[in-house]
Amino acid sequence: PLVQDDLFMSYTLMFQGVLLLLTAMVFNNHYLESLLNTEEENTQKIQQKEQLLQAEHQLSEKLRQEQSRLLLMLEHQLRNPMSVLQLTLSDPSVAMEPAKRAARSLKDMQTLLERCVFMDKLDHQAIVLRPELCDVPDLIANICQAHPEGARVMSVRQEAVPLLYCDLISLNIVLTNLIDNALKYSPPEEAVKVAVSFLNYPAPQLEVVVSNAVGLAGAPEADKVFNKYYRSAHAQHMQGSGLGLYLVHKMAELMQATVTCESTPQEVRFVLCFKL
Repeated sequence: PLVQDDLFMSYTLMFQGVLLLLTAMVFNNHYLESLLNTEEENTQKIQQKEQLLQAEHQLSEKLRQEQSRLLLMLEHQLRNPMSVLQLTLSDPSVAMEPAKRAARSLKDMQTLLERCVFMDKLDHQAIVLRPELCDVPDLIANICQAHPEGARVMSVRQEAVPLLYCDLISLNIVLTNLIDNALKYSPPEEAVKVAVSFLNYPAPQLEVVVSNAVGLAGAPEADKVFNKYYRSAHAQHMQGSGLGLYLVHKMAELMQATVTCESTPQEVRFVLCFKL
């Protein structure tokens, strides 16, 4: 009887072991199947997200292209009417003061349109630099001559200023925006100073300094002045887009130049440096 009990106990334990093994196998199969289903669901979700992101990217790119075409169309369509207005305002028969105000407003319109077009090109990395030898003092003189308030600019240059090898269009944009900014935010009776000089220390470089007295808008925050859409708290009542100095900074980077702002309660200086 003792042997029979032992055999019975052995069979019972073996049977229980088999049942446990089968239960574990079934549970493991269910667990694996659950993992596979979860992985498949995650893969489908990832694919759906990728498709959604791709569709959003295509829509965003389409909108950017449409925006570019719109800006180019506006620039093309408005160029001739603006030229006609400029010629009309230069007629001696037009009263002096109203003509000055109208010329300034027209210049603001042209500048805003040009900035928007170049902003779009920057965003699309569509600006191609074509370096050539540039006479910086001559370019500054031409910019001042074309500006309605250019007579307020006092330009100073060293006798021996070398030609600068850079992209003329980009250089013109940078200098035009710096001079326009100084004229706009300085007191109307004060001169704006533009100094061009050659420095040999710490390395050969050409330096352009545009400085002006602080006007009603107050001194800008030097650490924020190149931010996109930045305008000082006291400049909100004045016309402006907050794009000019942002463009200056970005275009200077493209030309491998540096531009910095030095601001005090009395004066604002922008220093533009090109390595030679």
